[in-house]
Amino acid sequence: MAKNGAIIKALESENELLREKARSAEETKLNLEKTIAAYQETIQYLETRVRNLIFDIDILSAEDYKKTMELHELRLNQVARSNGIPEAQTKIVTNTIECEKQVIALQKELEPQSRTLEPEVGANAIMERESGIDKNMLKLLQPCSTGLRKDVSPYVLAEVPLTDELTQKSIITTGRCRHHYCMDISKYNIMAVAHDFFTVYLYSEISKVKEKLFEVKDKINAVVWNNAGTLLAVGFDSRNVPIQVWDVLSRKLFKLLPYHSDAICYSLTWSGDIISCGTQQYVFHWDMSEEKDNQSDHTNSDGVKRQEPTTILRNKYFGNIGCVTWSFCRSKFGILNFGGHMCIYDANSKLIQYMKAHPNDGNNLRWCPWDNDILATCSDTGQIKVWNVNYPTPVKEVMNSSSVRSLQWIPSIKAIASADLNNDIILWEYPSLKQIATLKGHTKYAHNIHVNMETSALVSRSHSEIIFWKPFK
Repeated sequence: MAKNGAIIKALESENELLREKARSAEETKLNLEKTIAAYQETIQYLETRVRNLIFDIDILSAEDYKKTMELHELRLNQVARSNGIPEAQTKIVTNTIECEKQVIALQKELEPQSRTLEPEVGANAIMERESGIDKNMLKLLQPCSTGLRKDVSPYVLAEVPLTDELTQKSIITTGRCRHHYCMDISKYNIMAVAHDFFTVYLYSEISKVKEKLFEVKDKINAVVWNNAGTLLAVGFDSRNVPIQVWDVLSRKLFKLLPYHSDAICYSLTWSGDIISCGTQQYVFHWDMSEEKDNQSDHTNSDGVKRQEPTTILRNKYFGNIGCVTWSFCRSKFGILNFGGHMCIYDANSKLIQYMKAHPNDGNNLRWCPWDNDILATCSDTGQIKVWNVNYPTPVKEVMNSSSVRSLQWIPSIKAIASADLNNDIILWEYPSLKQIATLKGHTKYAHNIHVNMETSALVSRSHSEIIFWKPFK
């Protein structure tokens, strides 16, 4: 009996040892499976990088690259052998290294090409595509002197003598207006002017011909051409007055764009087929494409369509939205309110960046035509700031001697033009923001600046005159 008991005890001890070995083998198996899974994930990740040509590995010299890969391969093989990974699984390690080699090789081969292609995407391509001039369209859009109403004064938009022949091309008289959106120039160089609050004129600086387009009872806050230069959007300084869209080819009211009953249009802009309007705390977008046009809600008794907003964005920062502007690549838009708060959104109205741009009133926001991430702002304090939308603080700023009411970029000389309360137009070199010129001629402060992005011709407006400046070279 004692002998049998000893045998049973020995067998139990042996069984326990076998169970321990089994548990150890199971743990080893699990560890190997985890290791293999990790290597497989690494391979999948690297293969994805190869397919997508993600160039985020530092470029090495040929000799350094060879040494690095050999050392990496040696270390991985040592890890594989120490963990008992079979030869078949060691190939996973080799595949990992090969993937890394492919990534670096593709980076070396294609990185110069990617840097060359990047600036061509976005604003430049869009501007080039839309810059074509249709001669027949140009003829139809030209202001017509025979269409002038009898009550039009000959002193409205009348040419007056130059005060500086070196910088000025021509000067015409004008009346008061509400805002820095009350003048715009189409790609056909036809100016739309809100004159004395209630009337919109068309004017050609080349032919010197003017034409009254329409007259209204509500004060006008904004007139803005679409990119095609055929439709003119008009916003008003009155509650419950919808935005008007005029078809300038037919000289008829084309569409009404209503919004909230208490909203006032403080800013207005186009981006392709999209009209965007900034009000007290909301940004309204209307899609004016042909597809959406066919879905207009209803038509009034005059046969004019009414179209409700496509999307509505509520800005959580207090203050009337004095400026809403789309980037030239149309991938994002920025808003600047009278409290100095600036928000950048993508095309789907998702917030990208918030900046407290200015301590008080922010007057103007303009996107850089040649860099989709750069914009400039100005304020009543005299500040001019340049921003990169990827960062919440300005990359450069300068203080003007008086309040800056408006600004624009000038592509031909890589500069920013600003209009201030000293009645001056000042040119600032970019990116240094050094003052390079001061243009004089306004008898009152200019509150509106327009730059033709194709010719870089600058036009500025005050409450008494509009000055066409000679192109900068």
